[in-house]
Amino acid sequence: MGVYILTLFLSCIFALFYKITKNRLLWIISLLIVSFFAGLRYFVGIDYESYTFIFASITNSTTEPAFRLINLIIFFSGLNVQFVFIISSLITFSLFYAGIRKLSNDVFLSVFILLFCGFFIESLNIIRQYIAISIFFFSIRYIINKDFKRYLLCIACAVCFHYSAIFLILAYFFLRVNVGKWWFLILCSAYILPFVLPIKLLFGLIPGYNVYFGAVSAANESAQLGIGFLSKLLIGFVCLSYFNKIVSFSSESKIYLNGFFTYLFLLSFFRDFMVMVRLGYYFHVFLLLLIPKFIQIFDKNAKIVGYILFLGYGILLLLINLSDSDAKLVPYNYFINLLE
Repeated sequence: MGVYILTLFLSCIFALFYKITKNRLLWIISLLIVSFFAGLRYFVGIDYESYTFIFASITNSTTEPAFRLINLIIFFSGLNVQFVFIISSLITFSLFYAGIRKLSNDVFLSVFILLFCGFFIESLNIIRQYIAISIFFFSIRYIINKDFKRYLLCIACAVCFHYSAIFLILAYFFLRVNVGKWWFLILCSAYILPFVLPIKLLFGLIPGYNVYFGAVSAANESAQLGIGFLSKLLIGFVCLSYFNKIVSFSSESKIYLNGFFTYLFLLSFFRDFMVMVRLGYYFHVFLLLLIPKFIQIFDKNAKIVGYILFLGYGILLLLINLSDSDAKLVPYNYFINLLE
């Protein structure tokens, strides 16, 4: 576990120095540390073997076109599958860092959340979707600026890495809706209703979609909503109690709040349908921008306390994620030879 904590902390430290000095080189170093740490891993993560199989059979693969193209270029260049992980990590974190640098009012805190609060760990497994997620995160600027054409172009690119991103076209519109504190009732209902209503049975009646909502399959496997999600649900309700104050500081905060609450809704209401939980991952990323906005509403002393609490929370969450033996994250192994 130590290598994860030390490496991710080192990346955060360079992000902190960038925040203080505005030296672009420090920002790039922070980005490269985490990208190569993720890219050079060797049989680390649940889906590692799946991606080695995709690479080995890439000439006959039906995976998404952009990801297939990357694999084909690497395959015919005489490089091995390790280069797929490196390129994927560089794309993912470059886009996250670009989005943070453009939109966050505290780049250090956003990078810390990215690396310690579940996003980095998730990116080691669902590689194709996380590239799509990072493209969506990059495109949030176009939702704020009401630039639908550029947003649509970004989503088209995301779809080429993971087909589920097609649903994000709708996000451009509903993230701007003024839901306000109605989110409290929506989230409470979303968490409670699956306990009292036969949600799985009802959705299983939808013609043609029983593979996703009816019969037992990997598509509707129940999500393991542990302390990580429950703690974020608590963060969501805390943010709701300060909703008006957060929005008054910056108009784009409404979009961040709607996005994060959408994540909480999807994981609460559809927790028995993994396909919908995976869709919720796209909206998880709004936490990277929401927490810095939330902390800025307080005075200096309260900000310091908030910082300390959140840093401690992030470290604890990383340790919990790493301690999960089923995640196959520990021990961390690496492989540097990139040729076949």
